[in-house]
Amino acid sequence: MAGIVLTTASTPFPFAGTNVVMPIEDVLADGGAGTAIDLDRLKVAYRHGQLAAMGGTTVTLRVAPDGHAATLYVPGKAPWKVTGKGRIAVLQRLVDAQAAGTPHVNTKKLMADTGCTSPANLFTGKHSPWRSYMETVPGTRAWQLKLTTFDEVIVDDSDTRSAATEAVTEEV
Repeated sequence: MAGIVLTTASTPFPFAGTNVVMPIEDVLADGGAGTAIDLDRLKVAYRHGQLAAMGGTTVTLRVAPDGHAATLYVPGKAPWKVTGKGRIAVLQRLVDAQAAGTPHVNTKKLMADTGCTSPANLFTGKHSPWRSYMETVPGTRAWQLKLTTFDEVIVDDSDTRSAATEAVTEEV
């Protein structure tokens, strides 16, 4: 079940599990004597973050029982629905490699039995979002899923003195 997490951090993670995370300051009502949540702002902010949060916390490919359609779930991205056995096979190989801890898949192995030589030939269409979900591995002839990473440390800098005190206290 998806939900909303309100935070005081000005630049939070976009989601926590399947929950949309948003700064409370983004949804406060303007004016008035007291503090109140603007429900219209809350709904819009939730809709904008909902698809990314629905991507879940793990990479998953759910294939329909007939094997002709599937949905790829990648954390931080909207679920991607694809059709066609060749496309599904390519995505399954990428998901399996990611799950095995070796995310790179050689292009020849990736495209085996698809009738195409690269994902660019297989995932055609003017509006296909495939480049948002997979990428070449620099310096190799391999592909991998394009995952959102959170390598940056997010610091709530609203009160630098207490943040510095906390950091010093934790080190002692």
